[in-house]
Amino acid sequence: MFFKKEGKKLKIVGIISEYNPFHNGHIYHIHKTKEALCADAVVALMSGNFVQRGLPSTFTKYERAKIACEYGCDLVLELPVFSSIAPADIFAKNAVTILNKLNIIDYLSFGSEDGIEALRKAHETMKANEKQFDELIKKHLTSGLSYSRAYSLSFNELTKTDIMSKSNNILAYKYISALDETKSAMKPFAVQRHGPGYNDECDESGIASASHIRSLIYKGEDVSDLVPALPQEKIIDLEKYFSYIKSIFIREKNFKMYFEYDEDAVNYIKKYIYEAKSYNEFMDMVSRKNFSRSKINRFLLAMLLNIYKDSVSRDNEYNFIIPLCANDIGKKVLREIKKRSDVNIISKYKDLDNLSHESKLDFEILINNDKIYYLMKDMDVKDAYKINLISIEKNLKK
Repeated sequence: MFFKKEGKKLKIVGIISEYNPFHNGHIYHIHKTKEALCADAVVALMSGNFVQRGLPSTFTKYERAKIACEYGCDLVLELPVFSSIAPADIFAKNAVTILNKLNIIDYLSFGSEDGIEALRKAHETMKANEKQFDELIKKHLTSGLSYSRAYSLSFNELTKTDIMSKSNNILAYKYISALDETKSAMKPFAVQRHGPGYNDECDESGIASASHIRSLIYKGEDVSDLVPALPQEKIIDLEKYFSYIKSIFIREKNFKMYFEYDEDAVNYIKKYIYEAKSYNEFMDMVSRKNFSRSKINRFLLAMLLNIYKDSVSRDNEYNFIIPLCANDIGKKVLREIKKRSDVNIISKYKDLDNLSHESKLDFEILINNDKIYYLMKDMDVKDAYKINLISIEKNLKK
């Protein structure tokens, strides 16, 4: 924690997010968090230009961060791509580790259908019965289920709950586990899930899932009742993205080195990737073969971005953070991070001089991945450093 001038401790809450796009449900989450905890500042650790389902974000990270700061967040930091496209357990652990390093976050807030106590109880049961859980997983995999389905059924059977059948509980449980595993000083806080599930449509209060909102956006339909604002930029073209993926797949010889490699999945991809006439048709062809869309998407994106099997642990080694947007309170939080943490803050050109050689290489990787994203958005990529750092500086000055 850090202190106000009068000596009162400020209460700072962290939120791990994608905001793809930022919608009414996110406003509800932030409002309920601030209200219940009397929070003085909200710091969002947000996925950059590539997100957990293994696809490019619909809008750029800077535009999404700017809207988040306009509607409740005080500071938005970037969750690097090695974590942002990872499965739930790695996504959660790496994100929690980054927030731990800041040394100022008091609470981690997330949505959940069942609440902290139920999640903690399930976590203790899982820790005490790891061998039995592995046996249940093997049984369900042998029956032909995908790993994600086998995991969910095994979890619910062992804990005698339906926790893994509810969309928000999945990440909520992973956050509880990550806080325990990293011995985090952050306290968990759950906002009761309000509104539809991940793939559901809108409820009567004007809250819809991000997935539903994206589907409406891609259809060209009006979503103004579901979001506070939308970036004034072109959405990502998934067909252009699909053409990039196909070109990479043609030349690739060593599939095994990439993150989320699965031999059977690769064989199905080879069978259908050139037969499909569109991205959605391709996903319909391959995902019905006991492989989740997200797993296949993550593998294909890993090929495009050169993310290897061991790359997903690299966020734990980072010694820098990238602020995407901040208001006046957020700028105070950044100053306190600088005082209380060893993490380097990259907010202007000269900050790059403080990075080690290894960290400069890491930053270069992030920039190169953004270049690919910019190309798909028909944006200028002549100087990606300039694009990123000018955007950061511009948003921090507002």
